[in-house]
Amino acid sequence: NLLLNCTHMKSSNEASEIELMLQELHRAFFMLHKMSDRCLTDNSEITLSQFMILRTIDANSPLSASDVAEKLNITKAAVSRHLDNLIEAALIERLFNDNNHREYILTISTNGKRELEKSREILEINFSPRINKDSNSTAELIRLLRAVMKDL
Repeated sequence: NLLLNCTHMKSSNEASEIELMLQELHRAFFMLHKMSDRCLTDNSEITLSQFMILRTIDANSPLSASDVAEKLNITKAAVSRHLDNLIEAALIERLFNDNNHREYILTISTNGKRELEKSREILEINFSPRINKDSNSTAELIRLLRAVMKDL
C-alpha cells in the first residue's frame, strides 16, 4: 500500500517538498532522540530505549519480549539486548509463562518503577522549557504526526 502511494508522485516539485519534509522529520527525530538519550544517560541508569521498554512494560504488564517488540516496532533482537541489561540491573523481572513454556512474561520491579519515575522527571525537567504543551503549534504537530502514523 505504501509502495503504491510512493510510486504515484505527480511532479518533481511535489517530490522535492516530500523529500524536504522527510529530511526535516528525520533530522528532528534524530536530534530529539539523541538529546533525550544523552539526558537520561547523564542523569540516570538507563538509556532512552530502555526507558521506552520500561514504560511499555509498566503500562501493559505482563508482556512477553515479542509483545514489547511489537508495541515499540523494534526487532526482537534489539528488545532482547535491552532486556538482558534491564534484568541484570534488577529493573524488570522475567517469569515463566504458565500458558506458553517457550516464552517468559516481563514485569517491572519496584526498582524499575523508581527508575522509570526518576527518568520521567529528568525528561520533564529538561524538555518542559522547550515544549509548550498548551501551544496551538504543539497540538497541531502532534495531530499531524498521529495522522501520518495512522496510515502506516
